[in-house]
Amino acid sequence: MNFKLWIFLLKIARVLKNLAGIRSELRKYISFRQNLRKGNWLAANQFITSCPEAKSAIIANTGSTALHIAILAGDLNIVKELVNKLPTDKLLEIKDKDGNTVLGYCALVGNTEMARCIVDKCPNLLGIANGPHGLIPVVMALTHNSNSIAMAQYLISKTDLKILSPRKGGNGATFVTRCIYSKAFVPSVCDSIEMAGYALAKFPTLVTALDIENESPVLALASINLKGIFL
Repeated sequence: MNFKLWIFLLKIARVLKNLAGIRSELRKYISFRQNLRKGNWLAANQFITSCPEAKSAIIANTGSTALHIAILAGDLNIVKELVNKLPTDKLLEIKDKDGNTVLGYCALVGNTEMARCIVDKCPNLLGIANGPHGLIPVVMALTHNSNSIAMAQYLISKTDLKILSPRKGGNGATFVTRCIYSKAFVPSVCDSIEMAGYALAKFPTLVTALDIENESPVLALASINLKGIFL
């Protein structure tokens, strides 16, 4: 057999073996995941007692941890319990396979109480990038949930505005454009425009900076004005 082909087949076999090991590891967390989703903290906590690593381990093929799953399930009590059990460094470390932190998940689902619980213990998560675009939580809240003004207001009140500088990447411009579009989708809400003004006052050059979709705030505002939203 060709030597290169042999090496290639060995690599494939190694990958398949690793995948089988991962599936086997995840299977032991089936009941744990189910209890988290059902809100059964008593059973979930008993599992953690018998398997302490479960509180921060990857327990689903999405790369999610127990805290990720509890946030998606919307169970504030379990989220608080897990946050209390996790040291700050673990809260900073855990991301799903798409690179989303637990605070990023809160931003996605729009649960301010969960976000407050996490930020109180680990405020550094406010500046940690999420997903393929490297969005910070406040920008995620506006990008993926245009109705989550309350979440965005809370997060921006806790976020160091320096991270919105154009020199830090696209988060600042994306924050402003999403604030503008949030106003367009929810015309009765003026808070999103106030937040945009807050960022622009700090960094005036954001007005022409490009967001993650290569659009500037000034172009976003112009496109909305054409529709009569701000007239």
